[in-house]
Amino acid sequence: MTNIQIPAYTERQNRALRRIIDMISATENRAEPRYKHLRRHDRLDFQGVVLIRPSSAPREAGEDPTPALSAWAYNLSSGGIGFVVPQELEGEFVSIGLKRPGGEYRWMTGQVVRSKPIPQEDFFDYGAIFVQRPVVNEAAETSAVAS
Repeated sequence: MTNIQIPAYTERQNRALRRIIDMISATENRAEPRYKHLRRHDRLDFQGVVLIRPSSAPREAGEDPTPALSAWAYNLSSGGIGFVVPQELEGEFVSIGLKRPGGEYRWMTGQVVRSKPIPQEDFFDYGAIFVQRPVVNEAAETSAVAS
């Protein structure tokens, strides 16, 4: 299991994050056989920290001076991403930064399609579909997601 911890979060937030991810993982494991054949994109084996920049309109990563927020991604596919963050995000779009092996970030634009508070926790669960994918070679994309 991945070490679930975000350095920018308080110890209390990190404990809540671990509880939330355990709950989401258990729910997804139960639902996987039922929904796997309905998905358009296979999920990749990825959990980890991503950077998020909310916005009201899609933006190119270089255009956005907004400071990025740290979030925990609990699922990822070529079609989108699921993540949790301890605050409600403003806007319909997010720039999502995935850290590549060399330390630089690969930014993608997503449209938020699911937003819900997590009961009894000060966190929100988001789902976003990718609306703009950068052009990269498949080997580089696979290694970026695997790290």
